[in-house]
Amino acid sequence: MTYTPRLPLMSHQKEYLKAVANKPKVPCPADVYALLADMGTGKSAMVLAEWGEMTMNGGPQDMLVIAPAGSYRNWYVDKSVKDPNLWSELRKHLDPDLYKRMMFAGWKSGGTKAMKEQLKYMLQTQDIKRPRALFINVEALSVVEEAQELCLEFITQRGCHLVVDESTTIKSPKASRTRICWGLGNVAHSKRILSGLWTPKGPLDLYSQCYFLDPRILGQSNFFAFQRKYAQMVKQDFGGHKFWQVVGYQNLEDLQKRVAPYSFRVLKSDCLELEPKNYTHVEVDLTKEQKKMIQDIKLFGNASIGDTGRYVTTDMIIKQIARISQIACGYVTDDEEHVIHEIPENRTETLLGVLMNHRDKAIIWVPWRHAHAKVVNAIRTSFGPQSVAQFHGGNRAERSEEEKRFLMDPDCRFMVATQGAGMRGNNWVVANLVVYYANNYDLEQRDQSEDRAHRKGQTERVTYVDLIAPGTNDEKIVKNLRKKIDLSTMINGEGMREWLI
Repeated sequence: MTYTPRLPLMSHQKEYLKAVANKPKVPCPADVYALLADMGTGKSAMVLAEWGEMTMNGGPQDMLVIAPAGSYRNWYVDKSVKDPNLWSELRKHLDPDLYKRMMFAGWKSGGTKAMKEQLKYMLQTQDIKRPRALFINVEALSVVEEAQELCLEFITQRGCHLVVDESTTIKSPKASRTRICWGLGNVAHSKRILSGLWTPKGPLDLYSQCYFLDPRILGQSNFFAFQRKYAQMVKQDFGGHKFWQVVGYQNLEDLQKRVAPYSFRVLKSDCLELEPKNYTHVEVDLTKEQKKMIQDIKLFGNASIGDTGRYVTTDMIIKQIARISQIACGYVTDDEEHVIHEIPENRTETLLGVLMNHRDKAIIWVPWRHAHAKVVNAIRTSFGPQSVAQFHGGNRAERSEEEKRFLMDPDCRFMVATQGAGMRGNNWVVANLVVYYANNYDLEQRDQSEDRAHRKGQTERVTYVDLIAPGTNDEKIVKNLRKKIDLSTMINGEGMREWLI
């Protein structure tokens, strides 16, 4: 039978369906595949089209989707039923008849009685004419035994298609969430992983994700054997503590050849008519107070905090890096009482200058909550109390309404978000300016957060502005991210893209 999705598939989405149908049987005969598609290219549309065909042609009638906390609800919860742009992925992409017939529910830790009754009813429904879908956040699997039991019961009832969205969330072999997903995968009818960038920290990130699909893809069922083959290791000794440190990588062409037959790569530049990203940076002058504190920390490992009588001490390099990044953003935490102290800074004023010169909507990414609050207050003072929306870990209950204001209210021009909360699942193409108040070393956070604005539906060129204080960690972080991009593109077999500055 022929399945017809609500929205016609684009050419690259049709190519995915052909590729997954023609994947090789050797060395891995199982029904497993990796969809490696840039954000905004319609990963969910491809997955749902494939599952829709399965339900009509004797395949699994159930689907379990494991996704990050910040995005799993986007699969099944409508942000607005009236506006098709704010529909859930299910309503937006599934065949309307299938959508009406199916049952779906999501897990929420500590959910209401009605939600639990809905889950119970769905588990008891065995009518084969009613396909079912369950959506759960990956964080719950590692801490809530009830969630683990629910997934296991659901996946073993009548054959289940298992999807891990943003599969880098299970890239750590030792993490409990990874091992739980491995266990669920062992009893699934078929498995898919979705990711835009599946090696955010390096080639070793591949192991757990491919092991979840099938160890035969890599030809390795032991992480340390995999590590010895593809990583260059040097034995280190720090104070009597000996360990092996990764200093480089090897045999990457072999690794790329192994994963290529079981993965489908989609680049936005190849399938969407989007304007190329425009990268630029604005320099931030350090104040004399910042310069002195940074110099003292570099030379002596500690610095006084103005005339407060408090000190900040850095006895380790990693702590020194973190402290310098804080100081560059205008605050620091003292050693004695762990109180946050403000430091005179120019970064916020520089940000306001960038926003003053922009007439449209903008996203501002701020990695730390204290700096986040300061930026929100500054924007409210300069542009009005209704001009800014917030998206961070502390406003989960209000995030949906805040997002609606940003998307639909012309007076709400700015979204201030932390990457940890907002980098996945959100469609913010109403913005054509993205400002990074500061960066960190996490390539996945950078890559994901960039594409909240640069995705299908964007009609303008998106400009990315990095605020950089010369001579600080700002410059080093950008260079480090660029090196990680080199490794990632090598594994994926694609050319290097331009990055930042």
